[in-house]
Amino acid sequence: HEYISGYYRVSVYFLCKILSDILTLRTIPAIIFSCVAYWMIGLKATVEAFFIFLFSIILVSYTATSMTLAISAGQTVVAIANIFMTISFVFMM
Repeated sequence: HEYISGYYRVSVYFLCKILSDILTLRTIPAIIFSCVAYWMIGLKATVEAFFIFLFSIILVSYTATSMTLAISAGQTVVAIANIFMTISFVFMM
């Protein structure tokens, strides 16, 4: 990792990593998933309900990404970071 080598602080690494992949890896797949899943599930067919669902899915995606990056940035051993992420996501379910 770049922050371990001392190139920049963890906070700068975290913010840049989030901002760099927020649109391409988080927002677009969440929109595609929401457009397909909402109508397949048969939820309420109103525009307001759809956008609330879409907004919720996007926020869950951002939260999961932020938690994963925060946990991995705080650990130097990959195995320990994986254990912490697994435990935190199990409790989120």
